[in-house]
Amino acid sequence: MTEPGKIKWAFLIACAMETLSASWLLISGIPPVIVSILHVLSGLIIAALFLFIPLAQSSAPAMLRDGHMQVAMKWMMLIVTAIIFFVASKSIFAENPVDYRNADMIPVIRTMNERVLHGNLGQVYSGIPEIWNGSQPIYLPFMWLPFLPAVFMHIDPRWTTVVAL
Repeated sequence: MTEPGKIKWAFLIACAMETLSASWLLISGIPPVIVSILHVLSGLIIAALFLFIPLAQSSAPAMLRDGHMQVAMKWMMLIVTAIIFFVASKSIFAENPVDYRNADMIPVIRTMNERVLHGNLGQVYSGIPEIWNGSQPIYLPFMWLPFLPAVFMHIDPRWTTVVAL
């Protein structure tokens, strides 16, 4: 078997092991420590195999190999992808309103940012009575501060993640 063939099989096996260790193996009765080790090892193997994937040879027409055309194509692809991403995110957000009973991260982060905006810096990490009868914020500043502009502009904080992606 050729070297690229071995890499493909190793990659396939590592992907299968990672998928299994994140799903079926968790309920199979195998001790979680062993499953966790398998998951980490398979992820490391996948990452390492990327270093050995052979470079693709370009068979694109000469027009597409032109540097200016490549830049234009990349911008066009970025814009189209951004539009699709925006529309899909808007739909997902509409179907899944922010509710602390489903996931409390965004409501907690929003409350922490609102406290900063209202000048209550000493209260940022105080309990939040509206969430789980007094949820204690646990997020470090660089986990919640990026959402500050969205909270300030009264925009759904989830858009911060969409824009970052």
